[in-house]
Amino acid sequence: MSKRHLINTLAILFGVGAWVSVNGIWVELPLMVDSLPEGWALPSYLSVIIQIANIGPISYSVLQLLRPVKRLSAFVYFLLTIGCIASLLLFFFWDTTTYINGEEHSTALFILIFFLATVDCTSSVLYLPYMASWKSLYLPYYSVGEGLSGFLPAVVALSQGVGSSDDGGGEITPNSSTTVASVSLLTGVYKKADSASNTGPNFSVSVFFLILFFMMLVSSIAFSTLDLLPSIQDERSINYKHASCKTLPTIASGHGSSNNGYRNGQHDIRKQPSPFDDQQNVEQTHETSSDLPSNSSDGTNSLLVDENGTFEWSLPLFSFLLAAQFFASLLMNGFLPSIQSYSCAPYGTTTYHLAAALSAFANPCAAFTTALVRRSKLSVVAVMLAVGAAFAAYAITTAAMSPIPPLVGTLAGSIIVVLSWVVFTYLLSFVRVEVNNLLRMTGGQKGSRVLFWSGVSTQTGSFIGALVAFLLVNVAGVFSA
Repeated sequence: MSKRHLINTLAILFGVGAWVSVNGIWVELPLMVDSLPEGWALPSYLSVIIQIANIGPISYSVLQLLRPVKRLSAFVYFLLTIGCIASLLLFFFWDTTTYINGEEHSTALFILIFFLATVDCTSSVLYLPYMASWKSLYLPYYSVGEGLSGFLPAVVALSQGVGSSDDGGGEITPNSSTTVASVSLLTGVYKKADSASNTGPNFSVSVFFLILFFMMLVSSIAFSTLDLLPSIQDERSINYKHASCKTLPTIASGHGSSNNGYRNGQHDIRKQPSPFDDQQNVEQTHETSSDLPSNSSDGTNSLLVDENGTFEWSLPLFSFLLAAQFFASLLMNGFLPSIQSYSCAPYGTTTYHLAAALSAFANPCAAFTTALVRRSKLSVVAVMLAVGAAFAAYAITTAAMSPIPPLVGTLAGSIIVVLSWVVFTYLLSFVRVEVNNLLRMTGGQKGSRVLFWSGVSTQTGSFIGALVAFLLVNVAGVFSA
């Protein structure tokens, strides 16, 4: 194996450790909700815990401001160690409960997930700057690994299955004297999954967490090799010692062509075709879209004014992009994961399991799609956001009508609810990634600033969505199991 191929492989394996723990928890929830005292409310607890874990990246950012970190690898080792220990402890204690104020809670699970989520959230502000210490050609391979951190747990979950027999998990089965169309609280029989009545999944929840631990362990070994192997250190960036103080200049390929690109005769990045475009598309000339950024001579209509001369997003368009990021994150990261059990579990554990696992596939697929196409117009982003919200609305409707959502007890109902979760996850993921791609088109030093505000929008939306869902589930009792 050549030196570069080795580094590519190590970067991919290192990237897998970025979000594998949190992603693994979400795809395993269908098998956990029937075993833990929180039941269908469990996802709402986890959503809030994961949002609270953002104290990790916040603390690290404050530390960077007060005393800039000179050796990022030491912090990475610390995070990976915490992640491995917490993942291993999940194998032993995920179902250990204690009583708090007379109520049974999954205390051990909550504590361990907090540490895992802190590791994963902090990786967003630590792992990428570390990769800046290597030549830029290795960064895409880290991103591939980061995408696999959602893909691999989903593959493991699908191979795990949910067991055979009566599919349990809160399915409503009509009495023999009724039809599916007439299922109601009076004529239906609400059944919880009975572990004695089915063969169970192919392997247990504990084994699943053990597999996650080995994924984290492999990621840690890959990082150690990447950081310490002497024979590959000459592939470091020349300025890697200062990587902790730099922001990576990531510029996406543009959409269409225009005379309003960089000032001072610099190249207009919006003329750059996707590397996946065919020759016909490369030669094709597009008219300038009115919703692409344009120069502002006086800066009165722009939030971004760069004295070095770059094109800018006007304030209304920049606000729209941040609002789209906020709304998509509110739904996809905060609100909907908290109520997925109420939306899917009434159709059966298999349906819930498929919805969770296939949705995990949709996220990296959406990110990959954005790499294959030119940058989208804002009108395309708006349409995809609206369509994704429509599918999300159906998922919310099924949760609100739980335990008797539309078409419960039918194959069509299960197919529709799974498709709704997969489609809205794909569309909203596309919106979130494409918004960042468009914002990256802002050149110069302002590029990092607009991405910072995109991150603020993402985290704010996610937190508000998780908090609202928690209150609706556990305080207002809007959703019924």
